[in-house]
Amino acid sequence: MTNRSILRRPLREFAAMAAMAALASFTGCSPKDDNAASSDTPANVTLTADQLKHVRIYTVARSQFHKSVDTTGVVDFDNDQATSVTAPFSGPVSKLLVSPGEYVKKGQALATVDSSDFAAAIIAYRKAVATAATDRRLADMDKDLLAHQGVAQREEAQAQTDAAGAEADREAAWQGLVSLGVDPQTIKDVRRGRVVSRIVGVIRAPISGTLAEKLISPGQLLQAGTTACFTVADL
Repeated sequence: MTNRSILRRPLREFAAMAAMAALASFTGCSPKDDNAASSDTPANVTLTADQLKHVRIYTVARSQFHKSVDTTGVVDFDNDQATSVTAPFSGPVSKLLVSPGEYVKKGQALATVDSSDFAAAIIAYRKAVATAATDRRLADMDKDLLAHQGVAQREEAQAQTDAAGAEADREAAWQGLVSLGVDPQTIKDVRRGRVVSRIVGVIRAPISGTLAEKLISPGQLLQAGTTACFTVADL
């Protein structure tokens, strides 16, 4: 036996073994492929009693979807419909007349203040009323005397000028009382010469609405035109 024939024999045996291995792999894979193909076919499934306990059936129906947004916010009054009430005069607060949340009307008293500015304005108005009345009486007397040639025309004209100036001062003092929120009845009493028992400053509501904020307390010293006292809002 030659060396060439010795080499051919192992080669033939190796080829035969490879062919048998290929055949075995083919025959071994074919049943799995059949099972894979058969799994795609629909079939009824039977559940056990224990499995049925975990099954829930829901009815599907059309309905409207509402989107909701959860966020944080602050409830506040509309600043465009609110008015800040500033102290019109200086002095300590003597009494608060309203509480937050109450509805107030325009001109309603909100607090009282022991104010020297308020008292000075009333005294100035009282003096202006008295001066205007006196100057007007003198002007009328000079006018009558001028008709009887009792005074010179220049003196009568000066008297008329003084009376007109005094009346203008009286109206300016009256306007000052109105801006301070003095009660109209108090103004009438002063104009008629009646004695006012107690002169106290009154802070009044500039508009009708709900008292949204109270920023002062009894005894607090207010500064005219500076201290914010209340906030009235039209809710």
